[in-house]
Parts: sequence; C-alpha cells; structure tokens
Amino acid sequence: MKPEKGETIFYSIGHVSRSGMSRDIKFWLIRNNEPLFLNGYIAKTLGYKMRDNGTIRVHGCGMDMGFHVISNLSRELFGGDYSFLHRMM
Repeated sequence: MKPEKGETIFYSIGHVSRSGMSRDIKFWLIRNNEPLFLNGYIAKTLGYKMRDNGTIRVHGCGMDMGFHVISNLSRELFGGDYSFLHRMM
C-alpha cells in the first residue's frame, strides 16, 4: 500500500533498546476510515528489517526516529522531505 502525497502517517514506538540506540516502530495511515499498516511497504522500499512482531527496527538516537523514517520515505517516493504529515501516537 503506497501512501499518497499529503497523507498523514501515524507512528508508535513500541520498544526502545536498553542502550537507547534503536527503536521498534509501527507505521500506518487512515484511509476510508480504515487503518492501513505500512511497515511491510516501508521495510521493502527503504531496506529496513521487519521484526517478528511486525515492527521495524530503526537504529539511531538523538532525534525523532519516526519522523526520520517518514522523511526518508518522502524523499524516496517524491524527492522531498515534507510530502507527508506525521503524528506520533
């Protein structure tokens, strides 16, 4: 499921490693009043690994890592950082 330009991508951080250097995150959008989970699409498009629980493991710290992934997806799909809105849940 490819997100469309201007849509809001929601994300939730499910786990932060003890060292604080990685996070397990879920991403989704709402279309026609239905949640559409984007983790498989994002993992395939950006090369992230999905965990058995369906989250994406994102390495890094010192910034909003959910925004980082959404910004990278925007850049990959549309050539710019701000093609999506984002909301942390």
